[in-house]
Amino acid sequence: MVQRIIAFIVFLSLLLIAMPAHAAGPVILVSATTDPINVSPGDDFTLKLKVKNDGSSKASNLIVTLDINNVSISETAAPSQQQQDTPTNSPISVVGQSNVRYLGSVAKGAEKETAFRMISDGSARSGTYNLNVRLDYDSARAQNQVIGIVLIRKADLRITQVSIPNTVEAGKSFKFTADIVNAGNYPTNGVSAELFCDGVEIKSPNYFIGTLEASDADTYETMIKPLRPGDKDLKLKISYIDDFNRLQSVVKDFKVKVEQKTNLPAKEKRPNGFLAKITKFFKALLGLGGDSE
Repeated sequence: MVQRIIAFIVFLSLLLIAMPAHAAGPVILVSATTDPINVSPGDDFTLKLKVKNDGSSKASNLIVTLDINNVSISETAAPSQQQQDTPTNSPISVVGQSNVRYLGSVAKGAEKETAFRMISDGSARSGTYNLNVRLDYDSARAQNQVIGIVLIRKADLRITQVSIPNTVEAGKSFKFTADIVNAGNYPTNGVSAELFCDGVEIKSPNYFIGTLEASDADTYETMIKPLRPGDKDLKLKISYIDDFNRLQSVVKDFKVKVEQKTNLPAKEKRPNGFLAKITKFFKALLGLGGDSE
């Protein structure tokens, strides 16, 4: 009998160990998104927080606080940023309102959402900024959770000084030129140009620039030969590598009208040269007449 009791206790202990543990009391978990998804330094954006109670009981008087005074950054590997100074103030701030939200009670398994209007520092570096979220509610110690907000600098590449005719003739080549300008305040890496269009031959459709310094420019030039008449849509794509080593691009369209090739009447061939002049002289001398100019 005693052995059976001991065996039952051991079995029950093993069963309790094998069963998944459920947290006692409320457990609040936070997830975050931004609108827009891609945020650049200097942008206004909305930070949306979703809180969910994964615990075993209701959380009462829930207060969510953004700790904007303690923001850390997980740097990107972009070497062009290393010489820039870190902003003296917090790179992310709440705009026009408090950094605290009162959400009231959150039942077991329930979710609630809140949002903050935010702005990022225009001089901030690209990277993931880690922001502490403090959670206070009844019957629990304050919790700190961390969310990440990604900031990515946008290159300001512009296509200017474009030279292209409005109308061309099929089969006749023309020159296309365009200046590619870095209007931003930092170097842009891996810059290249690609021109493409259906129904034309492009002598040099690809042009690699490399690193384009701030306020610098380069000129792309090529010859284009339209093969058939009609309205042609030329697309010039400027690509570059961003601070997260991703390929980005901007595209600008140009229109050109290609007309049918004009067939001019063939000119009548006329004799020329010294022999022709001698023949003309003797014809006039003998009264045989001559060609009139």
